[in-house]
Formats: sequence, C-alpha cells, structure tokens
Amino acid sequence: MATENPTGGERAVPLSIPPAQKEYLRGELLGLIAGLEDDAKTHPGEPEARRWVAEAEAYGRLVAGLDSGRVVPDDRVRRLVREWAEAHDFAEHYERVVFEHNAIAALSEQIEAGR
Repeated sequence: MATENPTGGERAVPLSIPPAQKEYLRGELLGLIAGLEDDAKTHPGEPEARRWVAEAEAYGRLVAGLDSGRVVPDDRVRRLVREWAEAHDFAEHYERVVFEHNAIAALSEQIEAGR
C-alpha cells in the first residue's frame, strides 16, 4: 500500500538532457549498476554488500529518471552523482586538461594565431 508521501518529502525534478548525453549517462549508469550488483553477488558476506545493493538501486532510479524525464534526487542519489563526477574528473585528468587548454588558448590569443 502506498504511503501518503512515498518520496520522503523530496520533489521530482524534470530532466532535460539531450539525447546523446542521455544515452551516454544511461550506459555509464547501467555499467555502474552491473558492477555493484556483481560485487554484492560475488561477495555477499562483505560488510559493504548492503551498501552496494542500495547504491545499485539508487543508480537504477537515475536510469528510470532518464527514461521518464523525471527523478527524485534524494541525498543518496545526489551524493552518488557528486562522487561519480569527481571520480570521472580525476580519472580523466580534467583539471590538467583544462589547465593545458587554457595555457595553449592564452598563447594562441596573444600571438593572434586564431582558433
């Protein structure tokens, strides 16, 4: 039976993500879910197994939100997306790439090399 407030006071947020980005995010999220579910299945006795299952469920809600165009961003979802972004930036050396791009752009601009 549904409760009066099944979202715990959180409001659904409409998503307006371009199709190409949506497909990228969906694929990445499905990969994260598969990894977490595999870890939980392979290592059910691990202290982290419950967390892995809960995180897989939260990522699943994001996939459903991408599909429906609306998501309820609870604290777990927000934290996971923030941690995902930070891990992605670290893995892709984002800060270094931005620094290098800006350095080359500054030189290009100063010597009027154009873009």
